[in-house]
Amino acid sequence: MKRFEQSFSDTNERRMKVAIAGNLCDTTILFEKLLQSEDTEISTYLSCKELLDSKSSELFGGGGLDLEERVQLLREARPSVHVWDYAPKFARILRCLPGGSVLLMLILYLNLVRMLHEANCVVSFAWYHIASLLSRRSYVAFSTGADLQEIAIESSIRGYLMRRAFRKACSVYASYDSTSRANATNIGVTISRPFLMPWPVPERFVSFKVTEGPVRVFIRAWARRIKDGWKSTLTIVEFGNDIEATRRLVSELEIDEYVRFIPLLNQTVLQECVEKADLVADQFDQGTPGVLALQTMATGRALSIYWDLYSSLFAYSVPPPVINGNNDETLYRGLCKCASRQDLQELGRRGHNWMKAHYDRNRIREDLRLSISFATRTTMVR
Repeated sequence: MKRFEQSFSDTNERRMKVAIAGNLCDTTILFEKLLQSEDTEISTYLSCKELLDSKSSELFGGGGLDLEERVQLLREARPSVHVWDYAPKFARILRCLPGGSVLLMLILYLNLVRMLHEANCVVSFAWYHIASLLSRRSYVAFSTGADLQEIAIESSIRGYLMRRAFRKACSVYASYDSTSRANATNIGVTISRPFLMPWPVPERFVSFKVTEGPVRVFIRAWARRIKDGWKSTLTIVEFGNDIEATRRLVSELEIDEYVRFIPLLNQTVLQECVEKADLVADQFDQGTPGVLALQTMATGRALSIYWDLYSSLFAYSVPPPVINGNNDETLYRGLCKCASRQDLQELGRRGHNWMKAHYDRNRIREDLRLSISFATRTTMVR
């Protein structure tokens, strides 16, 4: 850490300017908090859509406010947050012209590139890697999935720019899944480190005060346990394109009386639901954890998920304690091993301890700050 502080003071006798670009799943908030320090000036950039999609109270999400109201509140309360494509008056003028919408987006995008150029280093997510490349500033690229798994291998201008952006990044943080690793190799990119989301882990798990959002393979496994006589209820969050298919499956399995559906939740209510649960079911096809998985284990609740244990060896020294599987038979056997609420609570405690060991914020923060320090030195050499 001392080397990092020395690098900052050597670079310039003023605060280091770090730009955070992109806000998938409210990552901006997590990384902004991670990097906050007296020697760092952080500016964050997100789009109108990313702002509207945000459920974070820190971005005034979940309160029923429209875009204009949220932008105004941000300008007053958090002037370091920039909604780079919000320019309603300018938009009304240009959209009256032939091709005005395209010209508008071009001007706004170039302005984003200009603002990123004002930073000493950029921390970018998803398609913002391309803007970081064009800014001609050193940047640290965090792959969020589709950017490396799909876009970077496209035979298109967008694919070419994404490949070049990954190659030019000072450091690349990415998932450890087999697709990301294979694509990185194919396009000539070295994954510097695994992408570990800096989810806050409390010193103690949240005390228990019982049924969360599953995928259909989990519903089938859970329904078998219900028919075994397991006393349980299931709450399903209405999210995704297959919610109607999920409703039909619940009816086909004749478990309607044990299931309730609830609308999409903001972060505060989601946390309350996680705390009330004995078990949270996340996803069963990706093989890597998302924000909900980390949130669940950090809270000290049992988690069921598909977690590719072989690939996880690239990121973790010990496999995560979860009910793991990607088919109903494997999940059913896992649920049978946790026959009681006490079993699930013990699994939740183990998950909390695992999070403390592998997602220590100080360690993640120091690692990222060192990457930024390296990127800054690269800028100076250029």
